[in-house]
Amino acid sequence: MYDQSLTQVLRLTAEMENRAADGDWGAVQELDAARLAELEKLNHSPSIGAVQRTETLSCLLQSNHNIVNLAREAKSNLSLEREQLVLGRKATDSYQLVQEGL
Repeated sequence: MYDQSLTQVLRLTAEMENRAADGDWGAVQELDAARLAELEKLNHSPSIGAVQRTETLSCLLQSNHNIVNLAREAKSNLSLEREQLVLGRKATDSYQLVQEGL
């Protein structure tokens, strides 16, 4: 039988991954804090066996890997958006200088 904290850790992890996919990084951070609290409870729970702990850690590692990849992708997208904004600003500034010179 699964411990309530174990179930909660898995649920929070799945929700973190879903929120990361949606780009809701604030929610991911809040969920991670809740998940850490539940993980702490797991460390002190004698009802959880080694197999369950191993399976849970495996799930957490895979989800964390997915979340990190989503974060990297979001960071890359933000960098591209920033570059486009900078180029647009430079083009606007150049256009304004030309207009002022006329």
